[in-house]
Amino acid sequence: MTKKEKKEANLRGVNLRGANLSEADLRGADLRVADLREADLRVADLREADLREADLRGANLRGANLSEADLRGTDLRGTDLMNCKFYGKWWTSKLTKEQVPVFLEALWFIIED
Repeated sequence: MTKKEKKEANLRGVNLRGANLSEADLRGADLRVADLREADLRVADLREADLREADLRGANLRGANLSEADLRGTDLRGTDLMNCKFYGKWWTSKLTKEQVPVFLEALWFIIED
């Protein structure tokens, strides 16, 4: 599969509950409304993926790369997000005070003054 084809992968609404997708290259994939409950997505490449309204309850996303992924409306209850990369270098576990608002906005939190 070419890089262009990967970016156009349409997995919208698919049932991948409990699937082993560890280390999968899902960069730019359309996973809107997908059922990913209890899926193993450890160290998966989900950069630029569209995960809007996806169900990730209980999924293992430990070490996954979620840089620039769209997580609006995604259900993350019980999801393992340890060492996930939302931006920056891999395995960075500390944020500076200046980075906290940017990090929360990347997760679609609304920051009020």
